[in-house]
Amino acid sequence: MNKTRRYYQALDALVELKAELTQYIPEYEAPTDPHLEMVLENIGPLPKDSLFLGQADDDLPVLLNLFDSAPGPLLIQADSGAGKTAYLKSIASAIEICHSPQDVQYGVITDKPNEWSDRISTAHNIGMFPVLERITFDFILSLNTWAHSNRGDQSVILLWDNLSTVNQLEMEMVDNFRWLLLRGPAKKVWPIVTVNTSAPSGVLGWKDYFRTCINGRTQDVSRRLVAQPAVGAMRDGYDFWMKTGGETVNIWMPHQQGSVNSEFPLLGQ
Repeated sequence: MNKTRRYYQALDALVELKAELTQYIPEYEAPTDPHLEMVLENIGPLPKDSLFLGQADDDLPVLLNLFDSAPGPLLIQADSGAGKTAYLKSIASAIEICHSPQDVQYGVITDKPNEWSDRISTAHNIGMFPVLERITFDFILSLNTWAHSNRGDQSVILLWDNLSTVNQLEMEMVDNFRWLLLRGPAKKVWPIVTVNTSAPSGVLGWKDYFRTCINGRTQDVSRRLVAQPAVGAMRDGYDFWMKTGGETVNIWMPHQQGSVNSEFPLLGQ
């Protein structure tokens, strides 16, 4: 057998061996995170007085007890592009999945209505209000009126995307919003607002209204409205963290598909 023939025989054997090995190599699939609907289905029914804020490292949900005003209004702070709006949208989606409109509704105030144009009007969704329009003033006023007379179990979540716009409003609306920050949670109106830590100077005077802060990516820790220890690298739009009970809790917030129990930790308990 000459060298050329041995070479071709070895090459044929290699081709056959490669074909056999390929049968046992699993096809690579890019890792994906489960979407919001899947996460909530795996968790199971949540107490009707609980608002889903994401999952902790132990895979248990982080919940806000809507019947306990102790946590006060929630501040979500992160740099521009870190996913604050996506976080609010996931909260809104979780409300629609987990609650009846008779239990929980929400309204959105934003300076960028186009970022919320994909929200479908539902019985849960009171509306999307551009911050500088008269209808937004009427919405805040109606929330105050409703809160003063509320004696039932229904809760309303006020999602305010970009708090810096509050400084552009008429003083009467500012005063009504300030009352909601101070008294709203006790009346089952829960303000959850976002702040851009890339340029927080316009809202520094509001920091004392917030006892609960959820943090996204922030490059300059000195610009945080609420001082907290730094954590490791985070994925924009998904990874957040907060302090509760003297401990740091890492939070992962799944997104809605197609978009970007007593053992559960309840804020305020």
